[in-house]
Amino acid sequence: MKKKIALIAGILITTGILAFSTIDQAQPEVKIIVSSDQPVKFDMFRDATVSKNLTTPYEFTFTKSDSKFIFKSFETKENLTVTVQQNGKTTIKADWPLVVLLIEGEYYTCFGMD
Repeated sequence: MKKKIALIAGILITTGILAFSTIDQAQPEVKIIVSSDQPVKFDMFRDATVSKNLTTPYEFTFTKSDSKFIFKSFETKENLTVTVQQNGKTTIKADWPLVVLLIEGEYYTCFGMD
């Protein structure tokens, strides 16, 4: 009887641990490249962080699946070319002085303003 209770308790504990633990899924590595014809200073807003006075060419890699970006050129006449690459392939490319990039899992949305 004690063995059956211990076995059932063990199964319940294991099930409870597995139900509330998160399984790490391999998130794709995303590379963002910001470039322009000439060196241009810009600000980058990523989720809740701000990076100021960055200069093109600029690139970085991250693995977060959901992110929101704003790239804003100091000079409104200078376009920023924002390229998003996943697994070495270009998935989206934008060319505006102000670029908004939304990444939601496997979906990319991009728009800009002159």
